[in-house]
Amino acid sequence: MPPDLGLALLISLIGMSLVFATIVLLWGVMALLVRLTAEAAPIVEPAVAGQEPGLAGAGDQRALLARRAAAAAVGVALARQAPSSPRTERGVSAPAMSAWQVAMRASQLRQRGTTR
Repeated sequence: MPPDLGLALLISLIGMSLVFATIVLLWGVMALLVRLTAEAAPIVEPAVAGQEPGLAGAGDQRALLARRAAAAAVGVALARQAPSSPRTERGVSAPAMSAWQVAMRASQLRQRGTTR
């Protein structure tokens, strides 16, 4: 093996190992930051064996349903307030075009000529 090729392979190996070591180091730093800055999750206690399954957490289910209903109501209200977008003949909304886009498309159509 020529000496220049061996030196090139050694430099490539050192460079690649430095890149991967840096990636692993950044991964560790991000994992450490996530652990330090994450909020503790609330501890949910399991249902007591003597209680009926239908009664355990009934208040939590009502609260969850109330939150879902509120989110659905907000979505419907926002959809009603949104301005109607222009529709194409297939019913799909067409994006708004600027004057520049209209002029460029018109010039492209003029260059092509009539195709039918």
